[in-house]
Amino acid sequence: GRFLKDLGWEIYPNASTDTVWRQVVSPMRAVVNYMHELGKGPPLRVKAFTEKERIDRDLARGKQSRQPRRASGLAWIEAFCAHADPWNAAMARFMFETGARVDQAISLLPRDLDLQNRRVRIKAQKGHPEQWIDISHAMMVELANLHPKQPLNRRTGKLMPPRVFGYASRGGYRKRWATICAAAGIAPLRAHEAGRHGFATGLMIERGVDP
Repeated sequence: GRFLKDLGWEIYPNASTDTVWRQVVSPMRAVVNYMHELGKGPPLRVKAFTEKERIDRDLARGKQSRQPRRASGLAWIEAFCAHADPWNAAMARFMFETGARVDQAISLLPRDLDLQNRRVRIKAQKGHPEQWIDISHAMMVELANLHPKQPLNRRTGKLMPPRVFGYASRGGYRKRWATICAAAGIAPLRAHEAGRHGFATGLMIERGVDP
């Protein structure tokens, strides 16, 4: 365990403890434990970084590792959509309404829409299975009027199969969203902050819904 942590600092000398844990310790521990399942060695347990280790690391690199979380609200969504094209407006509203993750929204194909029954199928991610989620009538109408676009695969130069929101990868939206936010005069939130954080904040804080 100590070796993996030290290796993390060697690979990412300016990273936080959270990054080292996520990028180095967790995947390498998973490899070792998979080998254990195959009968090729003992299992590996690694103690989490202590609070002191995290603070010392932040002091050494001169930066706080855990920045305040940001979230959108209905006013942000409305301002964003007023300056966005139909695909990005629909994507923002979809994530804000359903709490879908960025990759789940980006990956939507036309066959994942069952608009007659007002539902959308999102793929499995982070321990949650593939599932159908309900959408509002307004969201159903917006998606029905949205023509899927074929994104360009920049590595091959070829067009990919049509996607609902027209993006090839989870990072493809960022420049466009920054431009929209600047035009709208609103905080430049990432899709995860605008959608998933906004969804949770709206339910728990603004409406008082128990998680």
